[in-house]
Amino acid sequence: PDIGIDAAADSGEDCRADEMRLLKRDVIVAAVLTLPLFVLEMGGHIWPPFHHWLMDIIPTRSLYYLYFVLATAVLFGPGKRFFVKGFQTLAHGAPDMNALVALGSGAARLYSVVTTFWPELLPEGARYVYYEAATVIVTLILTGRLLEARAKGQAGDAIRKLAAMQVKDARVERDGVAIDLPV
Repeated sequence: PDIGIDAAADSGEDCRADEMRLLKRDVIVAAVLTLPLFVLEMGGHIWPPFHHWLMDIIPTRSLYYLYFVLATAVLFGPGKRFFVKGFQTLAHGAPDMNALVALGSGAARLYSVVTTFWPELLPEGARYVYYEAATVIVTLILTGRLLEARAKGQAGDAIRKLAAMQVKDARVERDGVAIDLPV
């Protein structure tokens, strides 16, 4: 009986390790693609001369196309899990965090796509892109899930170590004689 339990535990540990590797890879990919998008789009808000310099060397429309490519790679690569699970939960009438992330990042991307490819559909004063918001949402939630998975793994390891320290035998006195019995 112990062999089956150990095999199941090992299988569960392998599965968790695979999930951690996938999550770690997705966080790295999302961060690498989000960082340039965030810096290019938000850099001018932090340091206004950056915005003017950027506008002098790259046309706005070209930047929007670059943002579109980067955001699409993040949302439909590492962020795909939110859309798949989120829309499933919405369809079942029980939305969860995945649905919230999918709706928020999807709305930001959709508005940005309209601004990028069909700006004439929007009033001139409303032609802004929010690709960086969509990708930052996905990247931060993925990072949070990675940190949560690590914490769960560490807690599980600590519990297994405590269980391994459990006493295996007990000394019992019977008829004045001390004997060791399995717990």
